[in-house]
Amino acid sequence: MNIVVPDGLEDKAISLKELAGEDIEVDGLLREILREFRKYYSMFRKNGISSVRPGYGRLSVLLGRRVEVKDGEKTIRGTAKDISCDGALIVRTDKTEHKIFSGDVTEVKGD
Repeated sequence: MNIVVPDGLEDKAISLKELAGEDIEVDGLLREILREFRKYYSMFRKNGISSVRPGYGRLSVLLGRRVEVKDGEKTIRGTAKDISCDGALIVRTDKTEHKIFSGDVTEVKGD
C-alpha cells in the first residue's frame, strides 16, 4: 500500500501511495471500504443484483476493452461487453458471447 513498486513490475502494478500522492492511513482506508461494502451488500440483499449492477458496470475498467480470460487450460480472447444479471462477465469473441464466472482476466494491450 505505502510501498514502492519493485523493479520490473512498474508496468503491471502501482501502489496506493503513488495513486494518492501521499501515505495512506490503513485503518481509515479499511473503515471506508467496509462502509461502502456494507452499503452495497445491503442493497444487494434487499433488491438483488439489479440494484448494484449498473454502478459496477460504470466503475469497471474492463468493459469495452479487449481481454484475455484464462480458466485452467481454456483461454478466451475477446471484448468485455457487460456484467450479466447473475454476475458473469460477458466476453464477445468473433464467434459468440461467453459468460465468464471465474478465471484470470487481463486486458490485452496492442491487440
